[in-house]
Amino acid sequence: MMINNIDDKYLESTYQKHRKCKIIRGDKSECLENAERMTLGYTKAKIIVDNSDIKNDHVVLNVFSGAGGIVRLISLFNPKMLIALDMLNPGYKCSKNNWYYDTDNAFNSWIDDIYQFDSTIKITHPLFIQHDATEYNPAFKDAIDRIILDPPLGILTNDVFNISKVFAEEILIQSLNNAISYLKSDGFIICIMPFSWSNRVKQTFHYCYDILRLNGNKQDLIILKIMKQGGSILNPLYPDLFSRYAQHHTGKQNIGNELVELLKHNEKRENDIAIDIGAGNGEITNYLADIFYRVDAIERNIELTNAIREKNRNNINVVLCDILNYSSNEKYNLVLMSYLLDSYSDTTKTIEIMTNVNKLVANDGIVLGITYLHDCAWNKFSEIVCNDLNKHRIGGMKNVERRLSEACYKCHILKTVDSYIWGNTIEELFFNLSFFYKSKISTYLDNKEKYIKLLDKYASTLNDLFIINVKEAIFSIRKN
Repeated sequence: MMINNIDDKYLESTYQKHRKCKIIRGDKSECLENAERMTLGYTKAKIIVDNSDIKNDHVVLNVFSGAGGIVRLISLFNPKMLIALDMLNPGYKCSKNNWYYDTDNAFNSWIDDIYQFDSTIKITHPLFIQHDATEYNPAFKDAIDRIILDPPLGILTNDVFNISKVFAEEILIQSLNNAISYLKSDGFIICIMPFSWSNRVKQTFHYCYDILRLNGNKQDLIILKIMKQGGSILNPLYPDLFSRYAQHHTGKQNIGNELVELLKHNEKRENDIAIDIGAGNGEITNYLADIFYRVDAIERNIELTNAIREKNRNNINVVLCDILNYSSNEKYNLVLMSYLLDSYSDTTKTIEIMTNVNKLVANDGIVLGITYLHDCAWNKFSEIVCNDLNKHRIGGMKNVERRLSEACYKCHILKTVDSYIWGNTIEELFFNLSFFYKSKISTYLDNKEKYIKLLDKYASTLNDLFIINVKEAIFSIRKN
C-alpha cells in the first residue's frame, strides 16, 4: 500500500518546522521533493497514528521518536501528554534523510511549535544504540494509554553499527516487554517491524493482531496491534473486509426477508421500537425499519455507522457504542443480535451482554439472535482453515447455545436460512472470505494457493459464479 499524495496539512507543518531548523532554505518545492522521497515513511507514520485511536485525555508514549515525523502527527490529536523517547539531538545526523538540526534553540523552537496548549511534552535523547526503550522505567508502569513503537530498523540492522538482525530483534522484544508493562489495562501498542519477525512477536505476545502489511523498498514490513489483555478488539481492516464480504453474501437479504415475515406474522408493529445490536453496515437494520416505528442501530465501528447513516432512513437512529456501555430509558419490543454472541469465547461476557439486554427489552418483547449452523460447506472449509491458522473458533449455533445454557438461558431455532457467498472467480471468492480470518489476515493471504485448492473442493458454481453455501439460523433467547 502506498499513499500517492502527501497530505497538505502535514506538508505545510513539515515545511514550517524545517524552515525554523534551517534544514530547508528554499521554497516548498524542495520540501515536497523530500516528502515524496519519504512517501513510504509518511504512509507508515499515518497508518500507525490513524489506527491508534488517540483521545485528548490520553497519555501517549512514542518510542524511537527519531526526527519526529510521527510526533507531529500525534500532536494533531492533542493528547493530554505525549512522551517522546529518543528524539534526535540538535546536530545529530538523521539516518533517514541526512538532515542536521543546527542549534539547540532551533530544535527547541521546533518542538515547542508541535504541541497544543493542554499537552505536555517530555523528551529523551539516545545515548547508545539500544535506546531508552530497552531500559525499563518504573514511572511508566500501568500509566500509558497508547504506545507507538516504530524502531529505526535500518539503523539497527545495517553494518554501520555491526548489529546483527538477531540482536536487533532482541532489542525489539525487550522494548515490547517494557511497553506491555507500561500500558493501562485497556491500552494497546501499535508497532511496526519486518514481516519475518512477526511470528516470534505473535508467539511472545498473545493478544497480537495484524493491521497491515507494507511492501517496503528493501523488505516487507508489518504493522501490529498488541493488547495488554484479551477482549474486544477492532481490527482496522474490519470495515473494508466486512464490506467486501457483505457485498458478496446473499445472507443479509435472505435473513432480512425472513425476519420481516416472522415479525409481521399476526401482529402489527407500527408503534413498536427495535434495537439492532452489532448492526454492521445496516443491511438487516434496513429491513427492520420497514416494519418498526423506530430502529436504534448500535455499532461500535465508526465507518460502519457512517454506512448506516448513508441509507437516509428517518426511522433509523444510529448510535456509535459498545452494547456493554449502552443504556436507555425506553424498552424495546425487539432486541436483535446478529452474530454478536459469536464474538466472545467466555460465558462471563455472554452473561454481561444478556444482563444488559434484559434491561432493554420490554416485558412482552422478544430477543432474537442470528448465527451460522455447522452443517454447511462454508463451515467445513472454515474449520480446516482455522485449524491450519491456529485460530480458535468460538462462533456458530453449537458454541452460542452452549454459552447461553451456561448463563442460564435457552434458545430455540425459529427459522433456518440458506444463502451463499460468491465470487466471479474462485480467487475472488477466496478474497471475499478473508473477513472471517481478519485476525490472521496476513497468513491467510500468504497461503492463497493452498486455500484456493481447498476452496475448490467445497465451492460449487451457479450461473457462472463460484459460490460456497452457508446455512444460518434465526433463534429466540429466553431466561430459563
